[in-house]
Parts: sequence; C-alpha cells; structure tokens
Amino acid sequence: MDIRPLVAQPRGKGMVSVSRKVTLGLKFVNPIERRNSRRFPITLPVLFRWADGEEHYDVGHCGNIGSGGIFVFSTKCPPAGVEIDVELMLPAFDLVPHPVRLHCTGRVIRVEACYHLSGFAVAGQFEDDALIRTAVAISA
Repeated sequence: MDIRPLVAQPRGKGMVSVSRKVTLGLKFVNPIERRNSRRFPITLPVLFRWADGEEHYDVGHCGNIGSGGIFVFSTKCPPAGVEIDVELMLPAFDLVPHPVRLHCTGRVIRVEACYHLSGFAVAGQFEDDALIRTAVAISA
C-alpha cells in the first residue's frame, strides 16, 4: 500500500487534482497519466461489493468519476485486482429531472492510503455509458 502524501495541484477554474509525487533527492517525478477518459470530481455516497471466496459489502464516497471508471474513498478497501460492483445515485438536476442510479462493474486497479484516508480506483464500464457520455458532454 502506498503511503506517500497526497499533493493537491490547481487545474484551472477552481478545480484541484490530487496526486502522489515521488521525491528523489530534490526532484519531483509526476506519475504517468494512463486514463483514456476525463474524470470529474464529485462527492456522492456509493455502495460497493466484491467477492474473494466470501461476499463483501461496504460503503464509501465517490472522489471522481468518468466513463472509464471511478475512484472511491472508503475506510475498508478491496484488494487490487479483484472484480467489483459499484453503485451510486446521481441527484436530479436541470437537464435530468429525476435521480439516476449508476452501476459500474470493473476491476480494482489501485488501492491508496494516506494517514487515515484510504481509497481505491476502479477501471470499468457503467451500465449506461450513453448517460455518462451525455453528463460528460454537458459538464465539459
């Protein structure tokens, strides 16, 4: 588990990116961006479940979301590599007048911990990718 501190970086228009930086002497090395889709910061409660011989269910909060996956903050994290189901509800807003349930099925690709904060990244697909693409297009 990586315990290097998180570093906030401004990304324009009031957005902040949080990443880890490796200190090698006095140099900072930025991590390589491997995402194929844009992520959007959003804070909503999520439910997630995975199985590793037994069923596990837990709750957390979404840190960011995109058409290729989601980052979840939680006190209990599944191990990297496990298949996982994540569900969250988007509240109604101007263009979508009713709440929308999103379901993502994917694989945990990274687990992070920093002091009392922990979370995990899921690379996966949402049941209704057309809805995600529409939301991404609206907020872009």
